Amino acid sequence: MINLVVCADDFGISKESNRAILNLARLKKISAVSVLILGNGFHEVDAQNLKPFSKSIDIGLHLWIPDLAYSEILKGIYLRKLNITFFKEHFEHQIQQFIEFFGFFPDFIDGHYHIHHLPLCKNALLEICKKNSNHEFYVRNTHSRISDILKRRASVLKNTLIAHYGKKLKIDLNSHAVPTNFDFIGPYDYANGATCAQAFDRYLNTVKHSNTLFNIHPAVNLAAHAPQESFQEGELTPTQRFAEYDYFVSDIIDRRLSQFNLKIGRFQHRASTSTHLNPA
Repeated sequence: MINLVVCADDFGISKESNRAILNLARLKKISAVSVLILGNGFHEVDAQNLKPFSKSIDIGLHLWIPDLAYSEILKGIYLRKLNITFFKEHFEHQIQQFIEFFGFFPDFIDGHYHIHHLPLCKNALLEICKKNSNHEFYVRNTHSRISDILKRRASVLKNTLIAHYGKKLKIDLNSHAVPTNFDFIGPYDYANGATCAQAFDRYLNTVKHSNTLFNIHPAVNLAAHAPQESFQEGELTPTQRFAEYDYFVSDIIDRRLSQFNLKIGRFQHRASTSTHLNPA
């Protein structure tokens, strides 16, 4: 069977996301969790609740820059108002915070809004990878073949764009001998009314390689109060996060995994040695 790494992002962004992710971990519906250490919804008790799953899932770090919107990060990079030292100091501080909360180095590293693919951010991260080469961890990339993106018919423009940046990062990670995922799936066209069920079914039907990473953003609907997000929601509304959770908590995902000969599992480091750049 093909090993599929299902990674739930944004643990720490809200109590809705935290609750959903913990429940999916208990049900063994996910195999990786990306922790937003800087999220307003992340506290010591959340780390204590997640840490017991470290033997069965990968627990990684979701990098971000506090007090800066994504547009401000872009402007800072391309207008040369920010430098590599700025990002390296922020990223190293978050890694240290992660270690203090969990007691171990992150199993993997990625970025909120995929910021670790951006110029300077990527360079800072590669320096950190080299410095911490004694640890076993991997870095997420967003590369996928254009032919597969077209076949999936899910947010083609966005997936093509992030695949472009993902390809550059993947090449650099391979050249630095840093393990990374073979393929990346997950984003879909929320704005045009596409449902996650439709998009996710198409994604699963195209998975052909182990260490494909399926990126999701689940949240559970706690009707007593409105969702409290730490950062701007971007493209995902709370309703869409709820829908992703409903898809994975149901038996639909189990049937699809069986149908497409897939199994949810942790990142396989041995398999990553052959994680070459799949042709565009």
